[in-house]
Amino acid sequence: TAYEIYQCDWSSDVCSSDLTTVLPAVSETCAVHFDAEVPQRTPVYQRRALGAGHVIRGPALIEQLDTTTLVHPGDVATVDSALNLVVEIAS
Repeated sequence: TAYEIYQCDWSSDVCSSDLTTVLPAVSETCAVHFDAEVPQRTPVYQRRALGAGHVIRGPALIEQLDTTTLVHPGDVATVDSALNLVVEIAS
């Protein structure tokens, strides 16, 4: 399963999928079991490196000092203007 990463300018509704300039580099990848028997390669991001407007489409792991956020395939994590991580769960 592929993942997409976008940075959006919410004032103009424009998103960029240029992975080299949009998000910090993936710190690592790891195998994660979601609903399948076979683990899925999942990118890991460092929370401190994410800024307002970053959007990460799962699967992904977002690590920080005191927690790890798991973004399931189909879910979308967005960093809002107050630097909160908001996860929209796929239906």
